[in-house]
Amino acid sequence: MNGLRVGPLAWFRELGETLRKLGFQVTADSTVYRKVIREKGVDAIVLVLAYVDDILVFSTVASVAEKVFADLSKAFKMKRTGTLERKAKSACADEYQIPKAAKLPKLERLWTSLEGKAVAMTHEAYQRYRRVLGKLSWMALTRPDLQFAVGFLARSQSNPDSRSEDCMRAVLRWVLSLGDRVQKIPAVWVDYVAASSLPTIDCFCDASWNLPSVSGGIISWQMNLIKSFSRKQSVVALSSAEAELSALVETVKE
Repeated sequence: MNGLRVGPLAWFRELGETLRKLGFQVTADSTVYRKVIREKGVDAIVLVLAYVDDILVFSTVASVAEKVFADLSKAFKMKRTGTLERKAKSACADEYQIPKAAKLPKLERLWTSLEGKAVAMTHEAYQRYRRVLGKLSWMALTRPDLQFAVGFLARSQSNPDSRSEDCMRAVLRWVLSLGDRVQKIPAVWVDYVAASSLPTIDCFCDASWNLPSVSGGIISWQMNLIKSFSRKQSVVALSSAEAELSALVETVKE
């Protein structure tokens, strides 16, 4: 069913039905299923997170997670891709053996300074670059401060070279220096606005004026981050005002 518009919904319904047969219940988030299993006198909580055809199984008891994976494997053809790292920053840095943290240099300036010195990457280095970029992209979903750096590295993901790798190392050294962030979502409804007004979506955007310019934006609802982005503008702006307007349009689209 790949390529059909009804494909994603049909797959999600099939997955949901299978999980319900296994005793799981959908949570307030329709992509997260929950179940409590009694294991050796202990109540083990199991969470299954579905993102398209990627599934994350988490449990407070490791053997229970293995059992759920085995049950799902009976219903679907599955491939184990690995174990979720507890410390995402270290997992990224270890790939390149980054010893210590450092400040983030101007990536565009670093890229320009290495012009004419780039050499082709080996297949192993190419695979490593894309693998680490994928991890950083996941981190950037809840870290707006990573969006620009990840977007910059993604520009060369189809054909990275030694310049791309040098920029990746610079970003990883900077990532190690960042503190951890926790986004707290209230368990109960909290009114941050006057009772007479409707809940609002707050949007902030900015743009750099360059060739081409880069748009960036943050969107929050009730003081909770729901979207952040940083991407190159498709058309060269003739002024900073035009670049800002383009960023505003992108934010409104989101």
